[in-house]
Amino acid sequence: MSKKWVFSVGCVLLVLYTLGCSKSTDELIQDLRSSSSRVRTEAGIKLMGRHGDHETVEKLIDLLDDEDQRVVFIATQILGSLADTAAVEPLGRILDHPNPEFRARACYSLGSIGHESALPYLVKALDDSVAGVRHDAVTGLGHLPHTYAQQTTEHLFRMFRDEADSVRAAAVHSLYNYRNVKNAGIYASDLAITVNDPSDLVRYVAVQALGGGFPDTTVAGDILIEKLADTNKYVRIETIVSLKKLMYEKAVPYLKEMYDTATVDEEYAISEAIKVIADETYPPSLESE
Repeated sequence: MSKKWVFSVGCVLLVLYTLGCSKSTDELIQDLRSSSSRVRTEAGIKLMGRHGDHETVEKLIDLLDDEDQRVVFIATQILGSLADTAAVEPLGRILDHPNPEFRARACYSLGSIGHESALPYLVKALDDSVAGVRHDAVTGLGHLPHTYAQQTTEHLFRMFRDEADSVRAAAVHSLYNYRNVKNAGIYASDLAITVNDPSDLVRYVAVQALGGGFPDTTVAGDILIEKLADTNKYVRIETIVSLKKLMYEKAVPYLKEMYDTATVDEEYAISEAIKVIADETYPPSLESE
């Protein structure tokens, strides 16, 4: 491919980008109806960049009642990116849409807006019959203002009992987001039930979260020491990593005891953890290598 050809293509793309930027909101919205996925995508990207443009937001809100369901779905996505609180109530209405993909996307967008007015809508979606919708509702709750932490976390705790492990894992992650918020009252001890969850995914996320610095660090460290005996290798490795992040000195003898029966990747994680926590090369034979 010649440099001249590459230069020419670059010029064409620049011209196309400039033309796209010069399009009005109405023209871009019309492009959302195009049969070309490329044209729809380009229009969506341009519209997502119009933060603070309330006129654009209002026109996108009008699209939520459009007969073209593809347009409705795209508008739901774009409104989340624009993060305008005027879209919260209209997006809340999408939670009654018969298609669960639309309801899930609405939850995602409500979480992206991140305003306290989204709370009742996201709480409503926690009882949705479809796990994917509940997952995005739980994720959305983890992005609300910290001033509403108490109201938010009480709902997240009940999702530890959800039938879907993806939802339970998302609940752990969202609670993790509030760990340093004083009025939230989130402690490592609150995750005790999740580290013993039957799902490998939930246990993995739980031990990962415990390495993130909860107020009760000692409790977190003791819980993690117990999880060094987890049945899943990847949970054990993540447990070792979290103990390293906590610099939990009490864990060192347990890590050394574990080393003799560990897998190769566990051995590496253990050596790295002991090096960081105790500034010690383990096993000693590694010093001569």
